[in-house]
Amino acid sequence: MKAGRAGSAGKFAAVQVRELWSDEERVHLRPGHFWVCELGDAGGKGSPIMHRDGSPITFEKRTQFEGSRFEKGDFAILIRRYLNRTADDAQGLTFVPWQESAGETLIVNSSELRYVGFNMTRRGGPLQPAGKRAMRGARLLAVPAGTSVTQPVKYVPGLKDDERIRAVCETT
Repeated sequence: MKAGRAGSAGKFAAVQVRELWSDEERVHLRPGHFWVCELGDAGGKGSPIMHRDGSPITFEKRTQFEGSRFEKGDFAILIRRYLNRTADDAQGLTFVPWQESAGETLIVNSSELRYVGFNMTRRGGPLQPAGKRAMRGARLLAVPAGTSVTQPVKYVPGLKDDERIRAVCETT
């Protein structure tokens, strides 16, 4: 992927799967399997391309960098976070944020990006306070003061986006 086509920070991207992270992921394995990530901001200017001394980090020969292999012309792309598929969704369309280790820098080789800029619908998170109107006069239940009520945050891509991404990943 060329530097100008790497997307921008905050965009969701699909990463080609070369090997599974865990046995739990095997339940979702089918043609075109991919991982989802949210691109990071590598230099504070909205680009996920990692820089050194003001220039994009590029590679002139096969190189190991931050635990990933890079070839000539590849770029290191900063990942804000990965999202993992949930085991309870047989279709493999529900994702939850993966928690990296403290101090870990997540990167991916630009050559592994397959699709950038698709939408993910966020579900869950903090419940709205009581008294706010929902549809047609319905009210949300009151939550006792001092109680923090949240649902796990999950993300779901559109079915058409999932199909497009899988098609791209199958052919590469």
